[in-house]
Amino acid sequence: MALDRWVECPPSNFLQTAPIWIRISNIPVNYLTIKTIDAVAGAIGYVKDIEWDPEKPLLQDYIRVQIVMDLSLPVREKKSLTLPKGGGTALIDIEYERIRKK
Repeated sequence: MALDRWVECPPSNFLQTAPIWIRISNIPVNYLTIKTIDAVAGAIGYVKDIEWDPEKPLLQDYIRVQIVMDLSLPVREKKSLTLPKGGGTALIDIEYERIRKK
């Protein structure tokens, strides 16, 4: 269930999308770049903000990304990432913040 403030004349896409923070983890260290993070998060929704600075050390085991998600689509808990140069694939974990039931 999605909640929002009442508006007198709602737009056509009212309660169709929502900004959501996700946590992305288990990206291989060699591929931990803004481009890879954007590709993984972009498969879930429109990327608004990536909270990661490549110049600073990574203190958590995840990277936070804010996306605008289409609420009619199912949530994904894992994303398969194809690694270049015959590296195979990696399963990336995705955790949704403040979402109780999926």
